[in-house]
Amino acid sequence: MKNRYIYALLVLGNMFWGCSYPLTKMVVDYMPRDSFIFFRFLIAAVILRIIIQAVPAEERPCLSDLKKDRIGRLVPAAVSGFLGIFMYQILFFMSLERTTAINSSIIGALNPVMTIIIGVIFARQYINRKMALGVLISLIGAVLTICGGNLNLLSGMNLNSGDL
Repeated sequence: MKNRYIYALLVLGNMFWGCSYPLTKMVVDYMPRDSFIFFRFLIAAVILRIIIQAVPAEERPCLSDLKKDRIGRLVPAAVSGFLGIFMYQILFFMSLERTTAINSSIIGALNPVMTIIIGVIFARQYINRKMALGVLISLIGAVLTICGGNLNLLSGMNLNSGDL
């Protein structure tokens, strides 16, 4: 039963992620992107607060419990949060103002591939055959899902300034 719950949450998370491209594309025409990002984070904060309140107080982590050696980890975490969440949202909305939801979702599907390529180039990480095969399969699956199995849609795609 527990595995079904975990898998259901994973599917739900992917459904939200997949819906964000077309829904955001519709919203950018009617609402300033900064306002939408603010409300998006506000709603998420309220939901997370409700979830945190459901956890018993004695089990919640507290900043005062952090040891001094762990506080040094907060700076990289804050930088990662700023770049990986805040800046991603800003650039995501800016791109959707200049491109299609389909193009944006294909580019979004390239994120894991780009992470691996950057890791190989800059961090000298090793990529084995299983990783390469996994990337290839996920890319093929993403493209097939996005175009509904009709690869002819890809030939008619136009590149826009938001694709950069």
